[in-house]
Amino acid sequence: MATEATALNRIDRLLAKISGGNPDLRFRAEVVLAIGALAILTVTSIGISELIWGTFAVGIACLVGSLAIVPILVVLVRSGQVARAATQFMGALYLIAAVLNVGSGGQTIGASVALPSLVLVGAMVLSSRAAIVLFLAVVAQLVVVSILDRTGIQFPIQPDPEWSHFAIFRVPLIISFSTAFIGLLVRRAMYRHRMELARTQQELADNEKRLREIIEFSRGLICTHSIDGVLLSANPAAEQALGYETGDLIGWDIRDLVPEEPKAYFADYLNCIKSNNVATGSIFLNARNGDLRVWEYNNRLCVDSAGEPYVLVNATDMTERRKLEEKLREQNIRDPLTGCFNRRYISIQESRFGEDQHWACIIIDLDNFKQVNDTHGHRRGDEILVAIGNFLNQYVGRHDAVIRMGGDEFLLLLADGGAEVESLAQRIRHAADSEAPCELTIGYAARIGDESLQQTIDRADLQLYRVRNSERRDSKPAEQ
Repeated sequence: MATEATALNRIDRLLAKISGGNPDLRFRAEVVLAIGALAILTVTSIGISELIWGTFAVGIACLVGSLAIVPILVVLVRSGQVARAATQFMGALYLIAAVLNVGSGGQTIGASVALPSLVLVGAMVLSSRAAIVLFLAVVAQLVVVSILDRTGIQFPIQPDPEWSHFAIFRVPLIISFSTAFIGLLVRRAMYRHRMELARTQQELADNEKRLREIIEFSRGLICTHSIDGVLLSANPAAEQALGYETGDLIGWDIRDLVPEEPKAYFADYLNCIKSNNVATGSIFLNARNGDLRVWEYNNRLCVDSAGEPYVLVNATDMTERRKLEEKLREQNIRDPLTGCFNRRYISIQESRFGEDQHWACIIIDLDNFKQVNDTHGHRRGDEILVAIGNFLNQYVGRHDAVIRMGGDEFLLLLADGGAEVESLAQRIRHAADSEAPCELTIGYAARIGDESLQQTIDRADLQLYRVRNSERRDSKPAEQ
């Protein structure tokens, strides 16, 4: 048993080497090698028996044919050229049959009866076209033999009548043995193919399970949509992030989830992925509860087994990160005490202003603020600063800003308030008498010509000092 197993392992290694891991090529190589070895054994046995008891010419023809098959199999083992070896092998068998049939005028019926087996083997090993050619060649040989005129012709091969009489027993026995061998060979090959198919199916099922688990348990957005933007599938994480149950979004048009402003860019995205097969970027989607979610995507155009295109979406939910980044940006340009903007905001806002922007600035300075800190402590001073920030925010519009310049100095930056800066400054001054927690000194300026924002702020600051120097009066005590 151990010797048999070792031999089978060697054969398997040889077949694996010849086929290079291709199951179909391995099967063809196995058929050629096995039937080739069987043919050598069978033809040699016939040749020897013919030399001893039968017709010398038949024996010689069989032995020559048997020797011709040997190098074909050797070349197959060395080169791995299965198709070429199969063609040569079938050709050698066909030639042996032709020599015996034509040379004897059809009297060696064994060769004629063996031709169907040759066609069977060719159908399993050769390509469809080569198998058809072989079949037509066999038919042609039989036709030629059938039309030979045997009267008055001395054929080179003259079988012994008594020995030929036993062909009716020998030929079926040989064919039965060969057919049984071929059947066992095919059965073994089919069993191996079933095992390989079962293993492949199991591997496919395992891979599909792993892929499904990756998709289902992924925290990112993984989905597919049609080339027109209709959702075909979506993983649970994507639907949960948008507030939907599993399967609720299938069949939705993604445009129904996109806010109105970015919706116009969705057509550009579809055109991009149709043209380039890939698309990257960010997309905003409305969640079920009205929250705005943002994903960064890296999508690819694919084609299914039916040839239909679809888009594979792989995206990351960046909503919380965007919120954190926005919060950090706000913290960078906000005063942590009053919530007003700080000096960093000035340069950012100036870069957003146009060249023809008619901005204006109002500078506010708290009178006697140091005395408040010294008398009532910094906690009371901080309360006054917060109250001043809230007071000033009542007088700015959507595009304006209240900026704490530092210490007890504030700035109102009016994006387009040059025409009304003076009246606004007067309203703030009058309201401060009753609403502000301490007295204020105010200076203002509107942009002149093409001066920079900093130049306008400097003029407003200069006016404040002029007002303080000319109209300074004792401020009322700060509220306790």
